[in-house]
Amino acid sequence: MKKAIKSVVSMVLVFVMVFGVFTILPSEVFHSWYAKAAETLSEITGTEETYVSGDYTYTLVDEYTKVKITSYSGEGETLQIPEQIDGKDVSIIGDSVFYNKTFIKTVIIPDTVTTIGDNAFNSCTSMTDVTFGKNVKTIGNYAFNYCASLKSVKLP
Repeated sequence: MKKAIKSVVSMVLVFVMVFGVFTILPSEVFHSWYAKAAETLSEITGTEETYVSGDYTYTLVDEYTKVKITSYSGEGETLQIPEQIDGKDVSIIGDSVFYNKTFIKTVIIPDTVTTIGDNAFNSCTSMTDVTFGKNVKTIGNYAFNYCASLKSVKLP
């Protein structure tokens, strides 16, 4: 019986010592480790934690500091993509996010966006105007395919 109690106490002490180190580390170090571990786990399992804010569903990227929009449930004719969602910069418009949203007529992309995914606005047949932010570096395949009404594209 004494041996079992000693084993349990030893395990508790090891647990306290190992996880107690996190209380003395700066929060930035812990956050960085946590973010890298979570991203690695997402890559391995092929799953990402998703969040919802208003009409947008999103995931966090770049060590949980930026937003990737993954879906949209709004219905307005003018789509002004937000610069931030929940205090984090929107940097990626994911694949097929606005696919076949035929009600969208005008799109305004903020300066925080750097990437527009494949088929992001594909088949937005009523879209007439797009304004790009100054930091868009990548536009995916077929991102604006079948946008037959598109008449105006404004570049920075």
